[in-house]
Amino acid sequence: MKKILKTVLIIYLPFYTAAIILFQFQVISELVLVSAVYAGLLNIINFAAASAAFVWTLKKDNKKFLIFNLGGMGVRLFFLLSGIFILLNFLKIDFYAFILVFFVFYFIFLFVEVYNFHKTMESVKRIKNI
Repeated sequence: MKKILKTVLIIYLPFYTAAIILFQFQVISELVLVSAVYAGLLNIINFAAASAAFVWTLKKDNKKFLIFNLGGMGVRLFFLLSGIFILLNFLKIDFYAFILVFFVFYFIFLFVEVYNFHKTMESVKRIKNI
C-alpha cells in the first residue's frame, strides 16, 4: 500500500506544483485551479477504491476476487459518473479544465492500476509455484 501511495504522490505533486506556480503567476485562473483539484480528488478516490478492493480480495477465492474487482469496476464507474454530474451541475467550476484534467488522470491511473495489479499477481503466482 505504501508503494501505491508513493505512486500517487509522484504523479500528483509535479502536476499540482506546476498548477500552483501557474496560478501564482496568473497564467491560470482560480476557477481552473479549483476544477483541476476536484478532478484530481475524484480520481484519487477512484484509485483508492480500486486498490482497496484489490488488496482486500487478493487472498480470497477466485469467485470473490472477480466479483469485487470486475463488479467493482462497474460500481466505481457509476460513482464516478455521479460525481462528475454533481460537480458539473452544482459547483462553479470550469467545465473544460475539469474534463481535461479528469481524463488525463483517469487514464494515467488506469495504466498504473493495471500495471501494479499485474505485477502483484505475477509475484503471487511465483509464490504459489514455490
